[in-house]
Amino acid sequence: MTEFVSIEDVCTTLAAVSVIAAVSIVMGCVGESEEPVVIDDDAGVDESDVATECESPNACGGCGDLDGEPERSCGPCSDGVYECVDEETVECVDASGENDCGGCSLLPAEPGEVCMPGGVWVCDGQDDVTCLYEDNVTSPQVTTLEATDIGARDVTFEGEITELGTPTVTHHGYCVSTESTPTECYSEGPTISEGTFSITVDGLAEDTPYNARAYVSNGVHDDYGDTVGLTTGIDAEGWQQLSTGRHYSCGIRNDDTLWCWGFGDNGRLGVGDTDKRLAPHQVGDDDDWASITLGWIHGCGIRDDDTLWCWGDGEYMQLGLDDDDDRTTPQQVGDDQWASVAPGRYHTCGIRADDTLWCWGGVDAANDGLLGVGHTEGASTPQQVGDEQWLQVSSNWAHSCGIRADDTLWCWGSNSRGRLGVGDTDDRTTPEQVGDDQWIGVSVGRVHTCGVRDDHTLWCWGANSWGQLGNGQAGEDSEAPDQVGSSDNWTSELDAGDLHNCGVRDDHTLWCWGHGESGQLGQGDMDNIVGYEDPVKVGVRDDWQSISASFNQSCGIRGADVAMCWGSNSLGEIGIDSPDGDIVPSPAMIEHP
Repeated sequence: MTEFVSIEDVCTTLAAVSVIAAVSIVMGCVGESEEPVVIDDDAGVDESDVATECESPNACGGCGDLDGEPERSCGPCSDGVYECVDEETVECVDASGENDCGGCSLLPAEPGEVCMPGGVWVCDGQDDVTCLYEDNVTSPQVTTLEATDIGARDVTFEGEITELGTPTVTHHGYCVSTESTPTECYSEGPTISEGTFSITVDGLAEDTPYNARAYVSNGVHDDYGDTVGLTTGIDAEGWQQLSTGRHYSCGIRNDDTLWCWGFGDNGRLGVGDTDKRLAPHQVGDDDDWASITLGWIHGCGIRDDDTLWCWGDGEYMQLGLDDDDDRTTPQQVGDDQWASVAPGRYHTCGIRADDTLWCWGGVDAANDGLLGVGHTEGASTPQQVGDEQWLQVSSNWAHSCGIRADDTLWCWGSNSRGRLGVGDTDDRTTPEQVGDDQWIGVSVGRVHTCGVRDDHTLWCWGANSWGQLGNGQAGEDSEAPDQVGSSDNWTSELDAGDLHNCGVRDDHTLWCWGHGESGQLGQGDMDNIVGYEDPVKVGVRDDWQSISASFNQSCGIRGADVAMCWGSNSLGEIGIDSPDGDIVPSPAMIEHP
């Protein structure tokens, strides 16, 4: 049963937390009483279900297997030492590489340098050099053969050394490059005979075209074979999309299978029951999912045939199935074809394949016009919203916003705290335009909204109790769009959560702001338990592809389709084992179950 406390109690409890919190609570006391603070809607969860700490910690204090033992030697020449980076990771430090002849000893001279008139230093084995007259130096020769095994991130090549040359070949291998990356060579050695060789090159990007060619070197001359083209495969364990809801998360892997994890009440995981899952669990056995979007307690997805499916809480008929029953597995919504879907709390909106907008739900709910159809009554099946063409739609607690085909922004539903951005706090039962600007992205939070204009500037409006507008003025609401900083490099990859937001800039860095006491801002520590009223960068990586923010957690995809989550893990919504407690304050990788 949902437990609510008065905002006055929250004010008393948190009065001394920080300046931001104090200002935020005051605003909450006078302006958000219609939406009480939710302390825990999942009371009664058996604490024995929560993951416990491991019985046999590793040498760094964590629970996983380490790549090496701390203080043990490492590196190609065993002159480095493993040191703990964190509880689950070690790093080889102070390790030197091999010398230019492939050995570990310090060479008396560098191969290729002149040793006497008419002579050159060449490798004599892996740990020594000898002086050889240039007249006696001949070039090795190599032929590119083929890629015998092409994986998602590694490729096995074969080549043929037809001439060893003088001195004897010291290294052989393959060089690879893309249109946007420089050539990098991967080698083995020494080579002791002519003939075919095989080498595996790893660390490549999946689903990427490469140019490759074999090469050999004897320290004086290099030779390269013909260039061949290939494309790496797709890693079935990688992720193409993630979405977050209240205490649960879901994602689609690269093999188009759907997986969910976290709290299972109301069937929100779609796995056939209401049990909690602490790690990703496959939803059915289908491999035809194209997209997934989660609301507070229900989710919806679109399959490859453009059909729409929903599951979870159906109390307000937000599943569109003409009744108020919960569903523990995905159920098809009508027979129409859909382009996108946006579940909220009490309702759902979606855009069909013909670009028309439809909304449903809100039955027996505090309906302030959230369906956008001109009245405050709910609907158990999809209802068309006007006859305009739409590009995007986003929904949350009690309002929605969308971008039309002419790139104009429109919002409707509850307008408390100015969340619609139309300059006042009156509710709207039909979409109303927000200014005259052009927009490329919009995302709706619980009582606020953020969007990106076509000049790539970021704007937010509505409630600002916890700094979720990102304008450095926590506690001051805004009834119209207010610019977030001065940066003009924001992408449409933006997501507004309950009281925080995250967005990706065009350099692929990730930034979050707003409420952060559950670690959902990804800052790696809990020194600032309230949050940040300006965007703060998440880590140092610059390879973020997508982001999803929800109640108290965030998830994103970076690099080679790697899924990362952080924030509250009290009910398994992060999808990892967190032995240090219920909060994961920095991005953690979701492993394959």
